[in-house]
Amino acid sequence: MCGITGFWNKNSQKANGEKLQAMTDSLIHRGPDADGQFLEEDLALGHRRLSILDLSEGANQPFFSPCENFTLVFNGEIYNYKSLAQQYFPGEKIFSDTDIILKLYLKFGKNFINKMNGMFCFAIIDKNRNKLIICRDRFGIKPVYYYSNKNDFLFCSEINPIKKIANNLTLNNSAISDYISMGYIKNPNSIYNEIKKLEPGSYIEICINTKKISKRKWYVLNPKLKKFKDFNEV
Repeated sequence: MCGITGFWNKNSQKANGEKLQAMTDSLIHRGPDADGQFLEEDLALGHRRLSILDLSEGANQPFFSPCENFTLVFNGEIYNYKSLAQQYFPGEKIFSDTDIILKLYLKFGKNFINKMNGMFCFAIIDKNRNKLIICRDRFGIKPVYYYSNKNDFLFCSEINPIKKIANNLTLNNSAISDYISMGYIKNPNSIYNEIKKLEPGSYIEICINTKKISKRKWYVLNPKLKKFKDFNEV
């Protein structure tokens, strides 16, 4: 299953290792096999690993590019990673679906996301462009929650680790009503007003230099698909 977490300090203060460790430790039930943290200046990434495809320590995360300018944490599975490796990196040894994500990003930039089939969420620190990118799969199979105040931007696979750091959270009465009436909470809401869910098929891009946070859709279900009136038409 695995779990990812991380944060960015908006005031350019050095990332707090104790804060990152607390958030990462809160995800141990998602990934009991290994844990890892990365801190650099005002950015931090954490990961808890459940080993599935590659059982070696070489697949532990955070995962780094050979130049060490790109750092990745990833949760999920890329179903077509072997065919992507054969198509774009023939002759190279690809260790896992984690490995292919960074290689594709280096080759295609953000446009690589559409090439992947699977369930995933990931975060990439791009030192060359001073950016943090957080992405969720087409249909939102893998969760991502985020919280932003005047000092910090936090993200995580679950709400509880964010609760350990964020203060003065308030219950979202509208979300509670949704859950009672529909059995789920509509995107981008969560049970707390201050914590949001990243919508399926979306990514958040943070420009560290300009302190700009933007959210974009990278996948939209074809609007031309016929909407059935009832299940008898299927």
